Amino acid sequence: GLVDVEVRNISQVFEVLAAGAKARSIAATDMNEYSSRSHTIFQLQLCQCLEDNNGTNIIKQGKLSFVDLAGSEKWKSHQLSKFTSERIR
Repeated sequence: GLVDVEVRNISQVFEVLAAGAKARSIAATDMNEYSSRSHTIFQLQLCQCLEDNNGTNIIKQGKLSFVDLAGSEKWKSHQLSKFTSERIR
């Protein structure tokens, strides 16, 4: 499930990452012993609020997205006799 968590420091970021990692579904496949069976999207939105010399508030924002797609192992390097390109799609 989708979870939105506000964090204030890097320690809290790692706590959220660890909790997300525990919630992932992992199982063995023909290509990988510990293959992810679920997609994961970790989005980190950064926001910094500053005040310039004139007393004007300045807001800087950025967003980083980390995506891990389930079953996206490098299938071309595996034995293609077991897989067809139609099945991979």
